[in-house]
Amino acid sequence: MAKSTTHPTEASWNASLSERLLPSDAVGAAPPPDDVLLIFLQSTYETAAQALNLEREQLERQPITIVVDGALSTA
Repeated sequence: MAKSTTHPTEASWNASLSERLLPSDAVGAAPPPDDVLLIFLQSTYETAAQALNLEREQLERQPITIVVDGALSTA
């Protein structure tokens, strides 16, 4: 994990914690912050899943569509 590339570029490996970190300043300064955080979380998840040879298709749930009061909703 330490040598893997994670996005966004502000993310870095912290050897003393043995984990990848994204500074809160990088999230707060981004236009829109939610997108930057989601990119970081997805990137670290993909890196870990690949490093551990996880069967992602078995781990990840597929979105389902439900009808609530006549309106479609994705869960």
